[in-house]
Amino acid sequence: MERARAEDLLQRGNDFIDQNDYTSALPVLQEAERLSQQLSTKNVLRGDILHGLGLAVYQLGEPQKGEEHLRQSMNIKRRCLPANDVSIAATMKVLGECLRQQQKFDESEQMLRQAVDMERTVNAPP
Repeated sequence: MERARAEDLLQRGNDFIDQNDYTSALPVLQEAERLSQQLSTKNVLRGDILHGLGLAVYQLGEPQKGEEHLRQSMNIKRRCLPANDVSIAATMKVLGECLRQQQKFDESEQMLRQAVDMERTVNAPP
């Protein structure tokens, strides 16, 4: 039951994010995150929720909190998904931007380069 509710909340939160309405996305994703805490730490749903939550708080001017959520998301996704999954690259790109905002330029550049390399690998012709 919690999983289905968390999935619904994630979708609502992502809909708000797609509209750049981070203020509305935040409480929805916080509730999804609360529900997802009962799921396994190896659950990609939790990783997706933390990605959305990290993006929302980063966009609302809290890059340190965003970084924390995005790192958690990336770690979960790395445990659950294939190494070059585009979902991991998407989280890495947002994390790279979040790090740049905090003037952590070396780490930001490294994160963004890794994300681009992953996307190139995935999108390379066979």
